[in-house]
Amino acid sequence: MELYEIIENDYSIGSIIEIEKTKHGSGNTYFVETNRKEYIAKINERMDFVHIYDKVQKLLNEMNLLQSCIIKTNCGGVMTSEGVVLYEFIDGDSCTILTKSQSENAIRYIRKYNKALSLIPFKIEELDVKNHWDKARSIDFIINEFSNYLIELEIDTQDKKYIYDAINMLSKNKSRITDKNKQLIHSDLGADNFIFKDDKVISIIDFTPEYNHEVYSLCQFIYWNYLWNTSNINKDDINNYLKIYNFDDDINIEKDAFYLLLLNAALYRIVGPLIDKLNRNNKDYKGLKKRFFILKEVLNLNQ
Repeated sequence: MELYEIIENDYSIGSIIEIEKTKHGSGNTYFVETNRKEYIAKINERMDFVHIYDKVQKLLNEMNLLQSCIIKTNCGGVMTSEGVVLYEFIDGDSCTILTKSQSENAIRYIRKYNKALSLIPFKIEELDVKNHWDKARSIDFIINEFSNYLIELEIDTQDKKYIYDAINMLSKNKSRITDKNKQLIHSDLGADNFIFKDDKVISIIDFTPEYNHEVYSLCQFIYWNYLWNTSNINKDDINNYLKIYNFDDDINIEKDAFYLLLLNAALYRIVGPLIDKLNRNNKDYKGLKKRFFILKEVLNLNQ
């Protein structure tokens, strides 16, 4: 069934004028224009993510943090049987690369956003373990089980060494990053998940839930918006991000422990696709070259 027909059958939102893929974001996200309003439709396989976000958007909106509300289906559900979720459209700008001003404003917003998320009741059991990315999310899996997968992977010897070195470093320091305060966070803070008006963040979208320390979400932001976009990675730039985040205030985690979480984030972005490739017997690792470079650089930052 085509998306047009699904939305027409399951929602009462007026006459559909146009449906087109969004300029940014994943290929399963669409802009929907009707004769009444505009919406975003997303094809989502994760009912657990949608239920978590439904709770989150209600509470964050009550705290005056703008979130796109889920439009309920005619049957009162948050998702159609085909996996389509319809959201309110938030008017603003999104980008693929942030300017310095946008980055700094985004970090300040993330701090406020995380403080609000810390007030939302959440249990790790609300997140299902369905795929390789869910496995890679667990530091226990990375430390205790991923080595078994690594043996089978025919990757470059040096790249494999980077992974072993990262695993060993996280294993030796596990208690320093797992015995910290954890909460619900958004773990995919790439540039295109921020909505701006005049370089000010007005909303964060595409909520990807995770249970971890609040600064792990900052690590994911730094991964996509700094580490991914530069070939000259250094602590001065990252420490400036930490300063903007108000790192010396009440975050309850040391700077060196932050860099361990950053290493965890860099390793996570390799473990997930490697398991996927192993499951599909795909031995083409060229697309992971930049991820291995980032892992090596973050290892150096932890020395």
